Amino acid sequence: MPIVVRRKKGNNIASFLSGFLEQAIDKNCCLFCGYGFNNDLDGVIDLGINENEIKTKLDGVKSWLDNHDDIEQYKIGSRFDVWLESPEELDCTENGL
Repeated sequence: MPIVVRRKKGNNIASFLSGFLEQAIDKNCCLFCGYGFNNDLDGVIDLGINENEIKTKLDGVKSWLDNHDDIEQYKIGSRFDVWLESPEELDCTENGL
């Protein structure tokens, strides 16, 4: 699923990325491919293929995002097959995110 995160200004992106990868991604048995620059994070979350686990994994990632003080807002797009489809473009301009 594509994801865009806008963080609050002035906080260290390295420590945010470390927490995001360890506590939101690894803890929920997901994978992440993307990048962080300035106050934004943009990438794709791989939730796996087990239909019975996808909602639980996504809920875990969202819970971390919802409870992290460093996040101004975030947007998660629709699920897609990384081998066969392109992700939807998420509007991360001032009006979109």
